[in-house]
Amino acid sequence: RAAAEQGHVGAREKLSLLDAATPEIQREPTAPAPVALRPRSRPRAAPSSVPAAQREAESAAWLARAEGSEDSLAEAARRGEAGVARGLIARGTPLESRDDAGDTPLLAAARYGHAEIVADLAAAHANVEARARGGRSALAIAAAEGHEAAVRALLEHGADANATDTEQRTPLAWAASHGSVETVRLLIGAGARVDAPCLLRTGETR
Repeated sequence: RAAAEQGHVGAREKLSLLDAATPEIQREPTAPAPVALRPRSRPRAAPSSVPAAQREAESAAWLARAEGSEDSLAEAARRGEAGVARGLIARGTPLESRDDAGDTPLLAAARYGHAEIVADLAAAHANVEARARGGRSALAIAAAEGHEAAVRALLEHGADANATDTEQRTPLAWAASHGSVETVRLLIGAGARVDAPCLLRTGETR
């Protein structure tokens, strides 16, 4: 690519991060190169200070308004409204509809780290391998954002740890390039390949 995206690290640092997460893997000796984990701005829903009774009333009103709307479940997933999402799932709201960003409800929940909604959607048989724009899976999106609980929920519901996007990047590649050590460990524990070509390419900037 013409320019590196901010917050990504190169191939050498990726391998160092993988070594830190998997000490049992033997590699050729290299000069020590500690990886500095860079903080990223992650999309997160703002915590709510609304009293529980008011939230329940708002959720009930939302459910009433949402009757027949295909975008309502994705909106609830984005906002982290687990009760609303559960009610919409129970009412038979389509699980694979796409919002304006091209996300299914499960993709939206993974993007914003709402693990409970991810688990509810997956349990209702939403497609855990649905792809966002650019071909990224929900697992790759959650891994890139460092949402460990969402990554765990997706893996528990059978998400493919080695799924590739349109540029052949795996969830592990996204987790490693964004410096999320715990997510790297989760993915490797689920069978993600540490020798995937996207992790071994030299000069990679994404």
